[in-house]
Amino acid sequence: MEETKISKSELKLKAILKAAKDCFARYGYEKTTLDDIGKIARLNKASLYYYFKNKEDIFIQVVLSEAKDFIEKLQNSALQAESIEEKIVTYLIARMRYYRDVLNLHQLSVTIVQEIQPKFDEVYQSVKNEEIAYLESILKQGIKQKVFELHNSLQIAEVLITIADALKHEATFRSNTFDMASVDYSKAEKKIEMITKLILKGLNS
Repeated sequence: MEETKISKSELKLKAILKAAKDCFARYGYEKTTLDDIGKIARLNKASLYYYFKNKEDIFIQVVLSEAKDFIEKLQNSALQAESIEEKIVTYLIARMRYYRDVLNLHQLSVTIVQEIQPKFDEVYQSVKNEEIAYLESILKQGIKQKVFELHNSLQIAEVLITIADALKHEATFRSNTFDMASVDYSKAEKKIEMITKLILKGLNS
């Protein structure tokens, strides 16, 4: 009996996230209501509140589920780059572009992003840890190939992700527009490439 209940619970959760994903893409985050999500998922508000506190929590879980799938594909793609440096730079820039595309897809305003960012960062930690582990594995390849000479690849991986996120947030929150689609990330991408190359150059053996 318990397995059946868990199975039904998981099915409802998936239905909610799928319905929410469709609604956010169709109406945008701000215009989507819990009623919209419940209607498509064929669940009432009480059922939605059983799984999530509010629309913000649903949205964060939708983005996280998308991010996990995308990051896995991105990591496999970045590994196709020839040099260790190219693998890392390609990955860091592509993840910023993904962030931009997510904000545009769900029609988020800068104000909304500022409101949900702290909560998103909190739940994103598990994905971030996977990203750090991925970069660490590439750095270890560089050590093995005698491209780098370092003793703490984990720390360098953490620094690279931290810098990339800082530049991403700077571009978002210091923009002179309230429309996320108008935010220019090109300068941030160039900074990521430049800083990453400088850091890696300093590690050259």
